[in-house]
Amino acid sequence: MSGIRHTVAVLASALVLIPAVTARAQSADPDRAPKFPGVYRYVGIMEGFHLPETCVERWTLRADGTLLLESGASVSRGRWSVDRDADDLDWLTVSEQVPNGARDCSGGITPPDLEPIRHHVVLMNSGDFQICLTPRRLADGSSIQGPCLYALRREGDAPAKEGVSP
Repeated sequence: MSGIRHTVAVLASALVLIPAVTARAQSADPDRAPKFPGVYRYVGIMEGFHLPETCVERWTLRADGTLLLESGASVSRGRWSVDRDADDLDWLTVSEQVPNGARDCSGGITPPDLEPIRHHVVLMNSGDFQICLTPRRLADGSSIQGPCLYALRREGDAPAKEGVSP
């Protein structure tokens, strides 16, 4: 392999592996691990997933496990939980959503009988998290983190005692 091709191959591999290595290092140090409860604002990071600039999507994840999801005129109340699987991957599950039937930022309407949604998440030291594609397992058993579809940027702490009944 020529020197330039080798360099390009190494750089491309690094771009794919850095998020996975960073996520693994962050989860290994509990003092640096971000806490999920809080108020987050949607931030598009991949073409095709951007919301209109005039529309705000905000996720309020309360410490008691309740969720308030505001997207445009749509307001949905529900529950959230986080678990870590055997591969040390973090998953955010949103369940028991009760929407108000209004249109969200993408123009859709959340159906009232929505099944629980499980998102693979990568936690950031900033307190933000990214919703990502599930990592692929290679033939040798190692995994590669796929692209992240969008991010939720921390806006502040959710009121710890303010509950929302789903």
